[in-house]
Amino acid sequence: MSDPVIEIKNLSRRYGKLEAVARLNLTVPPGRCYGFFGRNGAGKTTTVKCMLNLLRPDAGTVRVFGKDPRTAEVAVKSRLSYVPDAVAFYPWMTVRGVLDYLASFREHWNAGIEADLLGRFRLPCPLVDRVLEPGARRGPRGSGVSGGSGGDRGDRMACAGYRRRGQEV
Repeated sequence: MSDPVIEIKNLSRRYGKLEAVARLNLTVPPGRCYGFFGRNGAGKTTTVKCMLNLLRPDAGTVRVFGKDPRTAEVAVKSRLSYVPDAVAFYPWMTVRGVLDYLASFREHWNAGIEADLLGRFRLPCPLVDRVLEPGARRGPRGSGVSGGSGGDRGDRMACAGYRRRGQEV
């Protein structure tokens, strides 16, 4: 049997007195699809952030592709894609800058898929050089970066940036 893609043992994480995750154990074998379901505050996002080294667990171990995300962060992140529930960008970066930044973490960035997704998400090339306003998921009014049905374009741009061929998780 292959090594697990995700292996979490006794993961615990607190925010002050609030216990967000309590002794979670989870093993995900290759080729399987798992999802987190639960009420707000149940620890779903906290668990994912621990898997990405965006938060440090208070106790327990996390392994992704057999690696500890705290010590092999680039190796782990280069093999997966993650779009957070609240997308935030560096306010001084253009859309093109964000995509180039994301591509820098990938050994094989597919510019064709990027261009296709920018088109599907209605983010035409002239908008790619626009700066997203500080603290905003959406671009400035009239920039074409915000609005549209099915979610805002900042979220769609994030999906275009995080999607790549051959991602494993």
